[in-house]
Amino acid sequence: MATGYLKLLHLLAVVIFLGNIFSGLFWMHLAFNTKDIKILSHTIKGVRRSDILFTIPGALLLFIFGFLASSKGQLPMFDTGWILGSIVLFLLVGIIFSSQIVPAQRNLDIILNGMISGEATDFGEIKKIYLKWRMLVLISIAVTTFAFILMTLKIPT
Repeated sequence: MATGYLKLLHLLAVVIFLGNIFSGLFWMHLAFNTKDIKILSHTIKGVRRSDILFTIPGALLLFIFGFLASSKGQLPMFDTGWILGSIVLFLLVGIIFSSQIVPAQRNLDIILNGMISGEATDFGEIKKIYLKWRMLVLISIAVTTFAFILMTLKIPT
């Protein structure tokens, strides 16, 4: 496969990956502002599902097509600053996602399901988890966007 097509597939994976993160943040923001437990519960389930369907596959495809494009273009991944820098940033986002964002989403899902079932939970607990989740997602967006800038502008060359 030609390098141009691998780059195209790599960029499509970036769109899927980053676009899903943005959309999850958007829908959770709207749901949280309603303060309606059922809407929040439905939304967090959708965000978790979309991570499985789009974010994780997008991340895998992003890495695979990036690796293939780098190999085909004869660019050594660990000796090319903008590729290595982007890989490090991408791995950082993966660590944040798996160690912080996913557990926060799971906690929100569990607490909201409990509230729907009649368990007494203070909305303040939901707000605390949501605000932490939102901050981590915003950090992930910023880090991913920085990696995108490095890759696009090839900084440092």
